[in-house]
Amino acid sequence: MKQSESDKRTPPLRGRSILITRAENKGTVLKNNLERRGARVISVPTIRFAPPQDMAPLERALSDIDEFHWVIFTSSTAVEFFFDIAREQGVPESAWRRLHFGLVGATTASRLASAGIRGAKLVVAPTASALGHLLLGADEPGALDRSERCLFAHADIGRTDIQDLLREAGVAFESVIVYRTLAEAPEKAQAFFEAADADATIDAAVFASPSAFNNFLDMTTPLGDQTIRKRTVPLISIGPTTSQAIRDRGHEVTLEAAPHSSAGLLDAVYRLLCPEFITKEEEPKSPDTGSGESKTPEESV
Repeated sequence: MKQSESDKRTPPLRGRSILITRAENKGTVLKNNLERRGARVISVPTIRFAPPQDMAPLERALSDIDEFHWVIFTSSTAVEFFFDIAREQGVPESAWRRLHFGLVGATTASRLASAGIRGAKLVVAPTASALGHLLLGADEPGALDRSERCLFAHADIGRTDIQDLLREAGVAFESVIVYRTLAEAPEKAQAFFEAADADATIDAAVFASPSAFNNFLDMTTPLGDQTIRKRTVPLISIGPTTSQAIRDRGHEVTLEAAPHSSAGLLDAVYRLLCPEFITKEEEPKSPDTGSGESKTPEESV
């Protein structure tokens, strides 16, 4: 469809209301991108992050970092907490240069790069399961040696795909919690309650993790569930794990982001609500992983 000059000047999402549910310190970029394109954003932070209750296992692992060959992260948040605590503990940057890093998602890889960490090898995959298979694949360029010891830094909740695969393959690894994912208080859903009370249209709801969706329903019960069903609110998921969580609660996924990242979520909003505005200039790009091994990463919490 050819756009008129006036169409090109009109913000593509003007008049659209979009519900986002990312943590307060994670949702700023998506919120700003949507608002810059004319959307009214209903922001409902559903999760927040905190350090582990017991810091001793992580501190021990960091003090013995020379004993590990690989460090594995499944989320950008894990990268942030891990290296913040490492710096507090006085681990020198030189300690990371000999290590190999296994990462889930382009956002995780970008966060590692922005932290100034340069390891000996970087392997990126779209999901935790895919990363596990990549690391264990005998003919894969990123495969680890079964004698190499791994440190798996993760949240207190989440899937155990990588641990299960490493355990089955007989690879020695240590698993440490680097942060906790906590549910936000119901008061954080005030913007949603106001929109629902005003009978305002919600053109799409965006979810970037299973926790985000489940906590949204729990925080807003029963109104959140009822609103999605009665108003047939389109649900956009960041990737297959989140999509499954949505289906497990009896809802349908309207669209799944591709790539599975913040850029993919923005692209999915465009494809759902204003596909005629997508051009080579407008279409959001996924972050560069710097490895060339994955172009469609799923972002984790």
